[in-house]
Amino acid sequence: MNPRTAPNAIEQDASATGSQRLVSWKEIAAYFNCDVRTVKRWERERGLPVHRVPGGERSRVFAYAAELKVWLHSPPGAVEPSDQPAPPDGFESPNGSPRIDAGPEREKDAAPASAPSPGRRLLRNAAVWVCALVVVAGGLAAYRIYSARTRQRHRNSANGGHSPLPAARALYLKGRYYLEKRTSESMSQAVDAFTQAIVLDSNYAEAYAGLAECYDLMPEYTGMAEADAMPRAMAAARKAIALNDSLPNAHSALAFALFWYRWDFKDAEAEYRRAIALDPRNVEAHHWYATALMSEEKYPQALQEIDTSQQLDPASRSILADQAAILYQSGRREPAIATLEQLQAAEPGFFSPPHYLANIYFHEENYPAYLAELKLVAAATKKDSDAAFAAAAADGWAKAGARGLLAAIRAIYERSFATGQDDGVLLAQVCARQGDLAAAVKYLKAASAVRDYNVKQVLSASWTPQLNGYPPFEALRSQIRKELD
Repeated sequence: MNPRTAPNAIEQDASATGSQRLVSWKEIAAYFNCDVRTVKRWERERGLPVHRVPGGERSRVFAYAAELKVWLHSPPGAVEPSDQPAPPDGFESPNGSPRIDAGPEREKDAAPASAPSPGRRLLRNAAVWVCALVVVAGGLAAYRIYSARTRQRHRNSANGGHSPLPAARALYLKGRYYLEKRTSESMSQAVDAFTQAIVLDSNYAEAYAGLAECYDLMPEYTGMAEADAMPRAMAAARKAIALNDSLPNAHSALAFALFWYRWDFKDAEAEYRRAIALDPRNVEAHHWYATALMSEEKYPQALQEIDTSQQLDPASRSILADQAAILYQSGRREPAIATLEQLQAAEPGFFSPPHYLANIYFHEENYPAYLAELKLVAAATKKDSDAAFAAAAADGWAKAGARGLLAAIRAIYERSFATGQDDGVLLAQVCARQGDLAAAVKYLKAASAVRDYNVKQVLSASWTPQLNGYPPFEALRSQIRKELD
């Protein structure tokens, strides 16, 4: 290894004595990152351990890196300097072995012919320490270069050895920024950024993984149909994995679609665990695995995973919101609602807290609180459709209480279902609440056919109690369980 490009040539392991042999003044000087004149002076005045080949030509010298290291770390004054001129080349010790001149290894009784004065010795010691500092500084500079190159190699390795184009990398980072914002508008911006990065660099695995993550979340944040979003998520995730199997986010993105769209918990769990094994500190893998475990009603494991992700990323608002959802599903209502209310107050533009609270209050038939949360959902999304929904629900409540509210939102859901904008799960819940069980089952079957992941909620006995025991519904529930198994 060239000492000028080593991480820190001065800090080579002493075990290298037998292999790292410097065979000229030039190599010895390069080891210290200084010039030949300086190391010759150190050999003459400071006992630098330089060996000479017997009978060799002039300047045929060599040194061992480990001995140079020991010499360098010896404190000034520990080895007395010699004022004698350097011995002739080829000088041998009495036993015929190469001589080690006046360094830490010299004989203790080998005293200098004349000792320098204390003042002169002090000046020399100071000069040596200055030179040593220069050497260390040079080593640190080399180490910084080495570290930068190592980080680049790690980045390339993390992307399967592929180094993305700078413009594509900038678009990828832009996509990650918008993805983390978790709003309807930002999700579309993230998709655009990741797509542009892929157009510029078709082998950019991380960009494909980011695109897969976006499509996983599009149904929740933009209303995009699962049948449109999830196949795209799986295709992008698999492309990322084909380019680089070591990307944890690609595996977690694939797991998300496998679980919520294919209803394949076994393969999804394997992908989540693969992602976590690749990077135990991967926030997304722990987070999304937690929500899958929640849906499977494995609440202790779900809470453990969501707690891990929250510790890894305490500032993530989406993790906090999902942590509250898991708490609620596990029966811990009060801390769940308190967390969502605190998050809502701190992040008024964040969609998840009012959305989750609206679902909770509708489930509990607390319609005044439900209406208040619908207004906050509309304020967070800034969508005319959400504002119109909140207004219609409030108007129905004002006219005929719960009956009027349910009639108003059913009419809206039916129009959305007819145009393909709604898969039918929420519509089924409203129908069941009204007592129209046949219609509820019809809409649930339609949602099941397009793999709406919310259909999995029907397995819970508390989802819509009005349907429990209704034979067509129980038959559908058994069918869904078989498909999940």
